[in-house]
This record gives sequence, C-alpha cells and structure tokens, in this order.
Amino acid sequence: YKVYCIDMIGRGKSDWLDKDENYNHELYMDVMKCVITSLNIDQVDLWVGTSMGGLIAMNLLHFWKKDLIKNLILVDIG
Repeated sequence: YKVYCIDMIGRGKSDWLDKDENYNHELYMDVMKCVITSLNIDQVDLWVGTSMGGLIAMNLLHFWKKDLIKNLILVDIG
C-alpha cells in the first residue's frame, strides 16, 4: 500500500492563501481532485478523514466520484 498524508493549502506547514474567502470546501475538494488525478488513483482503499479531511472525503464522494473511496473512517466530524 501507498500512504499519502496531505498538508492542505493554508493548513499545517503549507503556505497561507492570499484571501480569506479562498478558505472553502470547494477549493479543498479541487485540490484533492488534482492530487488524486495527478497520482493516477482510480480508487482509494482507505481514507481516514479527521475533521476537515472527513468533510473533503464526503464532498468528493457526493459531488465527484461516488466510488472513489472503498473504506472511509470519519473522525471528529461534528
């Protein structure tokens, strides 16, 4: 298995965004679509989504690819 830990733009040690309004789930989903596409990933075996990572996973499943994630673990989703 390959494991990827994404440091989302504007979070963690990544650079900040120029505008506050750019911090939104649509942008996060677009970033992940680019990552997944560039890595030629057809399906993710396991996605562990903590807080925002879980919301991104749910948005990808709902708005992009219904069968993208085989197993999803959601942690701390309010």
